[in-house]
Amino acid sequence: MANRHFFLGGVSALVLLNAMAVSAVAQEKVATGATGRDPGRLSLEEIVVTATRRSVNVQDLAMSVRALSYRQLQEIGADDFADYVNLVPGLNYSERGPGESRIIIRGVASNTGVSTVGLYLDELPVQDQGRNPDSKLFDVERIEVLRGPQGTLYGEGAMGGAIRIITNKADPSGFDAAADVSLYGVKGGGASYALNGMVNIPLVENKLAVRVVGLYRDEAGYVDNVMLDQEDVNTNETTGARVTARLLATEDLTVTALFNYNKVETGGLFGIDPELDDLQQARVLEEPLDDSYNQYGLTIEYAFPWADLTSATSYFTRDVAFVRNAGGFAYVDVAADDEIFAQEVRLVSSTESRFQWIAGLFYKESRYKQTAFFIDPTFPEFLGGPVLVEDESSSKTEQMAVFGEVSYRLTDKLEATAGLRLFREKLSGRTITSGIPLIFPNGPEDISNKGDNDVVTPKFALSYDISKDVLAYAIISKGYRQGGFNPPAELTGGAPETFEPDYTWNYELGAKTSWLDNRLVINAAIYYIDWKNLQVIPAFNPFQLRYVDNVGAAHSTGGELEIIARPFQGFEISASGNLTYAEIDVDTELGPEGSRLPRVPRHTFAVSASYEWPLTDNLNGTIRGSIQEVGKSYSQLDNDPVSLAPSYQTGDLRMGVEADNWSAHLYVKNIWDERGITEADLLASGLYTIIQPRVIGLNLRARM
Repeated sequence: MANRHFFLGGVSALVLLNAMAVSAVAQEKVATGATGRDPGRLSLEEIVVTATRRSVNVQDLAMSVRALSYRQLQEIGADDFADYVNLVPGLNYSERGPGESRIIIRGVASNTGVSTVGLYLDELPVQDQGRNPDSKLFDVERIEVLRGPQGTLYGEGAMGGAIRIITNKADPSGFDAAADVSLYGVKGGGASYALNGMVNIPLVENKLAVRVVGLYRDEAGYVDNVMLDQEDVNTNETTGARVTARLLATEDLTVTALFNYNKVETGGLFGIDPELDDLQQARVLEEPLDDSYNQYGLTIEYAFPWADLTSATSYFTRDVAFVRNAGGFAYVDVAADDEIFAQEVRLVSSTESRFQWIAGLFYKESRYKQTAFFIDPTFPEFLGGPVLVEDESSSKTEQMAVFGEVSYRLTDKLEATAGLRLFREKLSGRTITSGIPLIFPNGPEDISNKGDNDVVTPKFALSYDISKDVLAYAIISKGYRQGGFNPPAELTGGAPETFEPDYTWNYELGAKTSWLDNRLVINAAIYYIDWKNLQVIPAFNPFQLRYVDNVGAAHSTGGELEIIARPFQGFEISASGNLTYAEIDVDTELGPEGSRLPRVPRHTFAVSASYEWPLTDNLNGTIRGSIQEVGKSYSQLDNDPVSLAPSYQTGDLRMGVEADNWSAHLYVKNIWDERGITEADLLASGLYTIIQPRVIGLNLRARM
């Protein structure tokens, strides 16, 4: 039934949009919308990215990058990662709730450790220990998704790729302000709303400005806890602010300061129990989460006559506290603190020459501390209860790196690139664990570990301009992720004290093509990723205190295709998809050879179409529809059927009106109210986490 709805809904949407496009061919005058779109143009939008630390049209970049512009983000009503993930082939994720997501690119998926994808806000790294921050997308200039290992320019943690969120900067040329309000309801839940605001104030004309962004979300839950007789327990309240100040000191010197704050409070788990009725769980206690972070950044840019110098300094802190059931009436009460300091200095050549280069230095210090109490209210006090175990763990990672990349144009059409990153990291950790005598008969345990690694991540690439609109390229690159330390063996069923680093080698061929005066773009890539020593979490262990192990080798083989066309004025259509075969290469205790890597669907695809037409001289009508399919995957490496996440299809629709300084849109997300699973965690929590049920809402925007 879902497939039939998917097919009929998709065909209906495309037929409707195509009919609108054909009927509008004769229109000569088309207004410009509030989002800055120009529906009267025939060519596709050209997007300039800085993924290689240079400003380059994304179609001229000899690597696999998908960029989403401000216009596109506005058009789809993107608020967070889940709103655009299915539109980027090769990109997917697993999620247990806000702030608890793992991003996956090209099948390089892991259920533990440092993220396999680098995450950046402007120049500043923000990826965390398995819990990527929940970044909202209001007042964002563009998003860049870099597919494949990016070890040379982005270092440790970017072994699958990187995502860069580029925000709008403070503008000293003039005053600006914007507001964005959404009112919506979720199937099975109550009313929700989202508020966004921005003001840009020049302090010294054409020299100094400050830009302030504020946001607030109050989302009603949609999952009922039948055990406690509580409705809509998975509420989500988000508060955020971003302040940037920008000084154009001279024609050559720019200084940008940033402060970013975000706080998420949820009332309960977002998972549902498949044994109960729709949108229900049975939990013996409330399981809230409190997650907040602060980010401070300072970027200094200076243009020498021969090169551009950039210094990027960032300081990031994050505090997370949550409660989780641990079986029966027992629960774990966890508080975790992160502290990350990072500094990068780089020079990028700026002269017109066959020879181009990048050189840089990087330093990062990360500190992590976690305290966990395992509590069973039913355990007798005379035996030491109710606190059975107290675990205090801390770690420190220090990393120093030097990196560089050189490119040489061998002919007018052929260019060769070589890059290298050399870095040393030092790791230290300490765990102090105490508990009842039944578990720790010899008293508390105090375990300390130290380690260091010297790492080299090279890159080699060739690109060939077949014509001015057709580019072919080949890349070999390496990615790397640090190792770490495990909790005591008493709490993990005998885990090793440490786990080792893992790394990937990527072999890629790709092509970027533009046709019909940039009215049609077709991009494609194929790749093979060889993954050694990958880090995984075994399915389950006592107390739900998980540990990390290395399981030999794996690979990911696949391909991506993107097609974007603008056949008529105001009408744009796109289709994208990928195939990914990500499997383990050796027999292990966690799964046999050929087992699929966790959380990696074999295929995803998406089709979208949008149309904009004039209603009056100053008002446009807009409509956009999209359909997506995500293939089945498993949450565990052993591919146990209980960890299966079946394939699912979703559709979105958005329509409204736009003027020069305001817009109003009605929208529906997840039209067919699918229960797509983003995390099948039955062995540990007994729950499936699903995509948000059908959402119906109204969005209003205004700009001064």
